[in-house]
Parts: sequence; C-alpha cells; structure tokens
Amino acid sequence: PLAEFMIGEDLRTVAASVTPWVALGAFLSGMTTYYFGQAFTLGRRTGWLLLAMSIPAGSNIILNVLLIPRFGVMGAAWATAISFALGLAASMTIGRRILPLPVPWNALVRCGAAAAVMAGVVMMLPPIGGFLELMLDAGVGMIVYGVVAYALNAAGVRDLSVRLKAFLRARRQAA
Repeated sequence: PLAEFMIGEDLRTVAASVTPWVALGAFLSGMTTYYFGQAFTLGRRTGWLLLAMSIPAGSNIILNVLLIPRFGVMGAAWATAISFALGLAASMTIGRRILPLPVPWNALVRCGAAAAVMAGVVMMLPPIGGFLELMLDAGVGMIVYGVVAYALNAAGVRDLSVRLKAFLRARRQAA
C-alpha cells in the first residue's frame, strides 16, 4: 500500500520488493547507531568507531559491485542489509572490548513478539488499495502492537504506564 500510494506505477513492484530489505537494513543500522555504537562514545574511544563504521561502508561498496550487475536493485538492497549486519557485528565485537553493553534480550524478544503479532494481523486485513489501505494497516498495526506490547510489558511499557497514572493521580489530588 505504501508503494501504491507514494511511488509511480512503473517502479511500484520493484519498490515493494526491496522494502523489507531496506527495513531490515534500517533496523540493523539503528541497533548499531543508537545502542552498540554508544560503547565507543561512553568509553571515550571514538577513534575505534571509525574502524567499526568503515567495515559496513567498505563491504557495501564491494557487495554493490558484486551484486548489482547480477541482481539489479534487489542486489543493492541485499548489499545494504548485509553491510549493516556486518557493521552491527563489528560494533558489538569491537565495542565489547571498550565498554561491554548488555544486550536487552528480554525487551527485544517481547518487542519482537509484539511486532510479529502485529504483522500477522495486518497481513490478514483486506487489500483495499491506496491511501485507505495504508491508513487501515497503520492504524490497526499501531493498536495491535500497543495492546500486545502492553500485555507483554515489552520494554517495561506497562510498568511505566502504571507509574505515570499514579503520578498524574497524585498531581490531581495535590491541585
């Protein structure tokens, strides 16, 4: 639905086929940048970050040269996802020597489970097309993810909600 709404008819099929790979690459990049890459900053060894980031940059160039001629735009998408995976592995490996960061497996599993349930529900929605389908998928997906994340207490969201309600109640009573 996103490709149908935002991209011309000529490129729509290709864009829809690479979107999952781009999303995977974005997830891996985010894990690297916003979590595992922080070991270098917190450990005050940012020079090592250059080495860790040169691995995905270099591998992306090499993989693009190898994959694009044979697989086209899909090869570029694969190269990007693989490069970001290598970058994540490099940041985890090198960063562990500087400042070991714990992997929040519990939160990752719970958030992953909520995302899987959301994806399953969204895939069962009727394909009505266009902007309406995009909004339906996004709205239902948001609600399902929120409910499942709350039920599983993913990343402590239910605990935070309880504390926030108690804070607001106490604030109202004090006013």
